Amino acid sequence: MKIKKNINELSLGMYVCDLDRPWIESSFLFQGFEIHTEAEIQKLSNECKFVYVDTEKSSAHDKSLQGHITKNNISQALEFVDTVILNVNDMYDDTFSEDLEKAKILHNSTQDYIEQAFTVLRNGGELDVDKAKEAVGDLVEQVMQNPDALVWLTQLKEKDKYTAVHSVNVCILSLTFGRELKLTEAELNILGLGALLFDIGKSRITDEILKKTDSLNQNELLLMKAHSYLGYAMLEESKNIPKEVLDIVLNHHERLNGMGYPNCRKGSEISRYTRIVSIVDTFDAMISDRCYKDAFQPQHALNELYNMAPYELDQDLIEAFIKCIGIYPVGSIVELNTGHTGVVVKLSEMHKLKPVVGLVLNRKHEPYEVIRFLNLSSAIWQKSSGDKVEITKILEPHAYNIDVREVIKKIVDI
Repeated sequence: MKIKKNINELSLGMYVCDLDRPWIESSFLFQGFEIHTEAEIQKLSNECKFVYVDTEKSSAHDKSLQGHITKNNISQALEFVDTVILNVNDMYDDTFSEDLEKAKILHNSTQDYIEQAFTVLRNGGELDVDKAKEAVGDLVEQVMQNPDALVWLTQLKEKDKYTAVHSVNVCILSLTFGRELKLTEAELNILGLGALLFDIGKSRITDEILKKTDSLNQNELLLMKAHSYLGYAMLEESKNIPKEVLDIVLNHHERLNGMGYPNCRKGSEISRYTRIVSIVDTFDAMISDRCYKDAFQPQHALNELYNMAPYELDQDLIEAFIKCIGIYPVGSIVELNTGHTGVVVKLSEMHKLKPVVGLVLNRKHEPYEVIRFLNLSSAIWQKSSGDKVEITKILEPHAYNIDVREVIKKIVDI
């Protein structure tokens, strides 16, 4: 329930959901916050004569907040400003901010580990398996608490560090997918270790081949395909690697129809863990810029994945994966029916088709100095009889020269 309150009627605990002016004209970055201090009331009084308070979200015990309904004026707001900024449902609450800080540390340390592991193995050294398990254990703990923070960071892709970044991304997305599949903590640790180390055999392949921009010749292609067996052979020597992890490393390029490599395994010969990593590996590879190809838009990648079922990849798992990451995955560049362009920055658990979008360009395709957020799943849209802001299409990666990596870095303050 949303009611109008004069500034002198505000008190601590009230949830301010609208101002007497468009949010974009105020100094507030987000619409929707609970008043915690007198300073916040003072800041509101400096800019507004009245505000709107959401009684359902307010923790204040104020009887005056009951019994009044104010008609939402989204259509009117759209006429006054270039855009309309709506409730982000506490996207940046204290818990998420803390999780994001932890996620940044874990993401960076895990990528450092993989880069160091590749260097050590190329120089004839041994893999530090215990450190890998420790890194995965920390990632599992984070994913179980809040996967959103880590998923954001999978957008921080560097073409010249593709192999290391890809390994970390596949690990994070596999764990997020595993959580959706309700795997136990022990199962997630096995899945995560296999997903982190699945491409470790590429440490035996030179950068000249890994980063080649032209087509590989027959010998180079055979060597590249040997990376799964090379990784398996390296890890098999370690006595503390679970057999399920070895299976992922060896078989992540096998396909259900027997047309994969290195051993043309098919059907039930491919474990569920391996099927999961194969799907995530394929997806992340398709949405990443490579030295020899540009990234697919996420929706295109999902369509390609779906077309690979049921003959190459597991159809049930692909459908579950699409449900997990949504039709508009984090990092998608989207166009709204208002003419604005933004980047998907957060999914709603209950409304995967209505994510939170960070606005990047206005209707004239001019950049905003400060990224503002629209929550397309906010109840405010359902209560409105006016226009609704919706996604009309996903744009190609780098549309309008938008660098998603830079957008995400700006949002997470890296």
